[in-house]
Amino acid sequence: MPFFDFHCHPGLKPQFSNPATKPSPWEYINARLALGKGWTIRINKLFNEVLNSQSNLTQLFQNDVRLIGVILHAVEKKICVLLAEKSVVNKGQIKLIDKNRLHYLASGKHAFELMKEELQWLTSSASPLPGARFKIVNKAADYDETDHNTVFGIIIIEGLHCFFDDPDAEDAKEKFTQNLHAFTDAHTVVSMNICHMQQNQFCNHAYGIQLFNPALFYPTGQGHYSLGRSRN
Repeated sequence: MPFFDFHCHPGLKPQFSNPATKPSPWEYINARLALGKGWTIRINKLFNEVLNSQSNLTQLFQNDVRLIGVILHAVEKKICVLLAEKSVVNKGQIKLIDKNRLHYLASGKHAFELMKEELQWLTSSASPLPGARFKIVNKAADYDETDHNTVFGIIIIEGLHCFFDDPDAEDAKEKFTQNLHAFTDAHTVVSMNICHMQQNQFCNHAYGIQLFNPALFYPTGQGHYSLGRSRN
């Protein structure tokens, strides 16, 4: 096995698209700015690097990457809210981003649903390459290092917020526990981040945002909160 990548996001960016037309995880995503009458241009370098593909299954397959840590991640509410405020997004000028879909994500009430959708999209999308496929590894026997037609993925969860429905609901803790057990009973999760990009009900996060106003992402808590210390 020549290469192994522990952190790949081949299924994340389709979350921003219209569900009826979202790109395949096998497809290179090239987000461009629409000027009208069929004209498009590249977006500024930083925005372009963030929106365009950081990894896709075709790229991984063609470069002999056979095992990846496939990240499942529901985009955080604050990121979606601030992205929706950008004029180029509201004007529908970035084909990758559907305004209505983005407002749906920005409600912050669909994280578990989005994570399951991402996994389903990864596993059900047909490869454009003859014989190539993607397979989730749930046990050691699922991985075959002699199979050069398959990109194998071990599941990594980026943030425990991914197991919430509505995090502000009265039964949020119970729903979280129910979702966590249902998912981990069905799938082997190799690694989880407790917190990612913005504070959640368990702990504050490490600061790390460059694309938006950083003030909304400064950690304001300290360490773990009561739910993060709970044994139940």
